[in-house]
Amino acid sequence: LFVMSEGPKDVIFDALGLCFLYNMDDISGDFGFIDEKWDEDQFGDIYGELAQNQDLMTTFQEFRRSNFTPDNVYSVGKGLAYLLLIALPIAFIFVELEVPSTEGGRRLTQDLAELQASNDALRAQFAALNA
Repeated sequence: LFVMSEGPKDVIFDALGLCFLYNMDDISGDFGFIDEKWDEDQFGDIYGELAQNQDLMTTFQEFRRSNFTPDNVYSVGKGLAYLLLIALPIAFIFVELEVPSTEGGRRLTQDLAELQASNDALRAQFAALNA
């Protein structure tokens, strides 16, 4: 492990990875509260039934396909990502991405000066009303 690593970071990550693999079968691990809720016999029975009864699994899969479930939301997002993967490069090709020229146009400093002038006029009117 130490010989193949390129630096201390690799040693630490490899050690953490081995620690994770070593503790993966212990569902409660450092969390004692899961021991009360986790029934490994029941989950084993569920897994055994699903492995033996393939018709039950196809029934669940058909239900997921026919109803609105998180799997369907994921499928819609995946389809949208594929659509954008094609549409955005095409849009980038055909859309003109030039910085607009400011010649003859209004600049931000002009707009700021106009806003400041109108703000001063409003303050003067407000001062006249309060006097």
